[in-house]
Amino acid sequence: MKPFFKPSILKTVLVTSAIALGACSKATPETLIVGDWKQGAPITIEEAGTTVSMTDTNITYAADGTSKGDVQMTLSGVPADFASYMISTTGTWKIEDGMLIEGISDIDVKPGSNAAQAIAIAAQMETAMAAEVESRSEIKTLTKDSLVVYQAETDLTMNFTR
Repeated sequence: MKPFFKPSILKTVLVTSAIALGACSKATPETLIVGDWKQGAPITIEEAGTTVSMTDTNITYAADGTSKGDVQMTLSGVPADFASYMISTTGTWKIEDGMLIEGISDIDVKPGSNAAQAIAIAAQMETAMAAEVESRSEIKTLTKDSLVVYQAETDLTMNFTR
């Protein structure tokens, strides 16, 4: 009885399968970025006499090009009643030519107090952030455990880890 597969055909199938599997497992920026990321260090911005600190940032990039995130924002140089905000977003992401391009589809800004001025500031932040079409960040580092991006328009480097 003749064998169903000739050894040369079987060898070709195995080699082709191994090459195909190897190609599938090659990490790309789009596969490396998928998952949960945490801010490595607080980000501080001086703006119009106020210091804005962003801490506890968490971002999740999904394989389908959607994202969600949250960040604690604190303002100094203002009364305590309207110094703290929790910002949560959902949006989209893509990578093109080494740039991480993100859009916001929904945003929720919760003030740390029920003061009328804090609620008004939160509403203004939501409106301003929702008006942003997209943000572009240069990807400086992207590995399975580290994401470093640079935003030229704000001159900020942001570090994230898993």
